[in-house]
Amino acid sequence: MQYVDPSCEVRVINSILKYGCKAVAKIENIDTLEFDGYINNCTFKASMEILKQYPELDFLDLGSVLRVINKYDETIGLSELSRSYSYDALNYIPLPMLNDNVNHLIELKKKRDFSNAVKNLASMVAGDDINNNVSTMSYDDLVNKAAVTFQNLLRDSNARAEYKDAQLVLIDYFKHIKQGEVVKIYPTGFSLLDNHLNGGLRSGTLNIIGARPGVGKSAFSTNIILNMLRNDKTLPPIINFSLEMPNFQVMERMISTITGASGKKIQTMNLEPHEYHDLLQGNQECFAHDSKSPRLFLCDKAGLRIENIQSICESINAQFGGIGAICVDYLQLLPVNLRGTTKASAIGELSKTLKAMAIKYQCPVITPVQLNRDIEKRGKGATPQISDIKDSGSIEQDADLVLMLTREQASGRCYIVKNRNGGIGDINLRFDGDAVRFTESGYSFS
Repeated sequence: MQYVDPSCEVRVINSILKYGCKAVAKIENIDTLEFDGYINNCTFKASMEILKQYPELDFLDLGSVLRVINKYDETIGLSELSRSYSYDALNYIPLPMLNDNVNHLIELKKKRDFSNAVKNLASMVAGDDINNNVSTMSYDDLVNKAAVTFQNLLRDSNARAEYKDAQLVLIDYFKHIKQGEVVKIYPTGFSLLDNHLNGGLRSGTLNIIGARPGVGKSAFSTNIILNMLRNDKTLPPIINFSLEMPNFQVMERMISTITGASGKKIQTMNLEPHEYHDLLQGNQECFAHDSKSPRLFLCDKAGLRIENIQSICESINAQFGGIGAICVDYLQLLPVNLRGTTKASAIGELSKTLKAMAIKYQCPVITPVQLNRDIEKRGKGATPQISDIKDSGSIEQDADLVLMLTREQASGRCYIVKNRNGGIGDINLRFDGDAVRFTESGYSFS
């Protein structure tokens, strides 16, 4: 098997010629793209050279491409390009399907590299390789030679996925700025906090909310989720994973936050008229949808593991075309495998996975974490530190934002102890226990 698809190569080239920068913007792994056909490869490289110089071009003519090709190979003429490429509807790929076809070509290239490596090893073992005399090589030398060959394949495959041409990144960056797509800001609903955060939480970020038990880290994250739902009716679904409360309890607390009514009043449905009104309005603002895309998913699956969270998120993303935010309450309750590692290292792997999910789905991931007793040992009113996170591992490195909550009765404070996208400081809060709701009461900058 040759692992080539000449028809797909020509159609991808035609799409790049037809759409120019619009095509490049749709291809995620364009730096790793390489064609088997010589003319296809020359045309692709020439097209990319032109688009680097003129990043706004949305069409490439064959004459301009040929002039670039002829700098390196004067034997290729316009007639050859004209025979290969056209803008007929059957000969190019619509933009929404372009990236999948490019990934198909990249996969074929990897298989060709693998096949060639196996053939070269077989030739060496058979004694046909004049550069490697197998008769003088020991068994260990042969095994090491094979191991190095496959390690190089793995290294090249991984490396191609890890780097991108800086100029292409620059081009994409300004295109996305022009389209308002570089980064999405999600206001938390706490205006003073949002001032510190330059608008709110950001897409692709891991956001930690730390507190001792009973302070209100789950309530604070729930408040943020409800505010996000209220602020943006166009958000894809938000997913809330609760590892310590069943869905009914999570919903009861949400109703309390929306209406201001206590859990007891909700359980007996003994609501005041204005509380019923607030409940109906809150349903419309936060939960109601047109059946095409639910606004909020709640998951209380027993024994939930990080692999389950990944699978659920992948399914929802595929079904509804995106994820608005992910909340995992709370991080240290996720089961971990401690065989051959420490609890801190295992928790660190979980935080790395959540950060990777934030980047993959381009949404904020929010996860409350529990603080250890060190803050209590430092005395009443002590300022929390990142090192107070229980089994912290690499959480402080992975997190883009770390908030710490303290509270005495109704008076609380939110400390911003790490913020990659803004300042640090602290904000005074008030906590209404019946409504399970935080409100701001002032702030100070550090």
